[in-house]
Amino acid sequence: MFHDCSELEYVQFKFNEKHFITKDFSYILKEVNDSGKCLLKLSVVPLCISEWELIYQLRVKTGLSSSSLQIVDKTIVQFSPSSNEISFELLDDIKFVDFELRTINEFNLICPTFAQGDVILRLKDGSYVKTYKSLLSLSSEALCAAVSSYPAMNCLDLSNLSRNAVLQYLYRLYPNRRMMNQNFDDFAKASVALCSRSFIHKISEYVCSSSFKPTPLVERLKIALKLRLTPAIRKIMMKLVQSGEWDVILEQDPNFLETVPLDVYNTLLQPIIAQKRFNEAKVEEEIDFFSETAATNPHNMKVILLDTAFYVNTGILSVNGTKGFEKLPDGSLVARFSKRLQRECALVQCTPGEVLRLLLTQMYPGGSSIPLKLERAALVFCSDHKWTKMIQILEQAYMRNPCTSEAEFYLYLTFADELNLQNLKRRCLLYAEGSCKQYAHQLIHSPDFNKFTEKTRRLLVDHVFCGWSVNCPSNEALSNRLALRVPNIENKREIGHRRGGPKGYEDDQQTDHSFDN
Repeated sequence: MFHDCSELEYVQFKFNEKHFITKDFSYILKEVNDSGKCLLKLSVVPLCISEWELIYQLRVKTGLSSSSLQIVDKTIVQFSPSSNEISFELLDDIKFVDFELRTINEFNLICPTFAQGDVILRLKDGSYVKTYKSLLSLSSEALCAAVSSYPAMNCLDLSNLSRNAVLQYLYRLYPNRRMMNQNFDDFAKASVALCSRSFIHKISEYVCSSSFKPTPLVERLKIALKLRLTPAIRKIMMKLVQSGEWDVILEQDPNFLETVPLDVYNTLLQPIIAQKRFNEAKVEEEIDFFSETAATNPHNMKVILLDTAFYVNTGILSVNGTKGFEKLPDGSLVARFSKRLQRECALVQCTPGEVLRLLLTQMYPGGSSIPLKLERAALVFCSDHKWTKMIQILEQAYMRNPCTSEAEFYLYLTFADELNLQNLKRRCLLYAEGSCKQYAHQLIHSPDFNKFTEKTRRLLVDHVFCGWSVNCPSNEALSNRLALRVPNIENKREIGHRRGGPKGYEDDQQTDHSFDN
């Protein structure tokens, strides 16, 4: 059976034919016999194509009857596209197994279905998708020229690229948190083929960075050459020539240059080798929201915040929504300047215009993330204007900030309550079980407690007094790890009548995996 303990109410569910469905996810429990071993495999899959990650507190109870269950294992688990299954080997003749999950973080950003837009794209497999001309024109000068010559709802042929390459490119035009290494080759091929300077620049930065998989420079050069990433080729070649490694490469592989396309060799490699050009790859120019050029761009719309006019791509506004803005007769949009936004801007000594400029920069293809200190103000702006997908993305970034004091705990909890940020609220409530428990107890008995919503008050009381999964007096180290909420990487576990834990736990003399009810 399965318990969802994300709220106060402990609602019990039984798996219907070994699976249970919530609003967004399907939880599947399989019983597998592997070489005489009985395994229970718990996995999670989203119901829609999405970017997703789930982090839960997990408790496992076992017993010979439903009335005599005891906790044998508890930990923090993470489900994601790269790790969506946990297996439990049954060590004893167990009749009942009970799983209890309490949500710590739930991120589920639904991917666009490409059913709306003003231009149709024909893909290699013969299928069609819709998107917005203004989005395509924003991402690539070549696409801008192509869509400008097409009347509304005409078809643009992109069948020279694989279907997945086009989709990976399009996904990154919409609100997303995709890592650069996700479908890297297809995304890079599409970006180069469609001449997207902003994406090519970002991909090249990634190939040259320490975040790229541990690879020698010469291997990175081969990857850059294969994908024709001009900025990456230039930067890597400069390093190789300046360090003297280039001569060593040619000595070890005299035929290396034969694998390089002639046009790439003539325009990039030869000038660098000859030490005629050692300039760094160009840094992308700041996105223009204010100039006369931006104002006359047919793909832009005027957005007014206080007395400042921003000229914003209509595709960006379409996919994020304009319902939270006031619309003027000439089609311009007026942004709200709420008291909450005024307060947040004053706290960080920043103008609302600068917050909006940096927020829009992140929303544009290849744009840099908003600075840490402005994330709260950006979240308020998104909340005021119902930009729900950007709220999801910014909330995940804001939650990376650690809670280091009682003042921060109160600040985070009130902010989460005001904006209804469920993941941030869960994180604060978990601090109330651990490092901030004493302060949370005092808060419950203070006048400030009534400032929170009724639901938050109930949850705070529950987390302070229930001790759901943190209190492990017999094992302080485990208790601390649970309080930190670090997902366990041990996805192969064992459970018996009285004990459970990672596979092979009985060999670990330093760890006590037995728990009291």
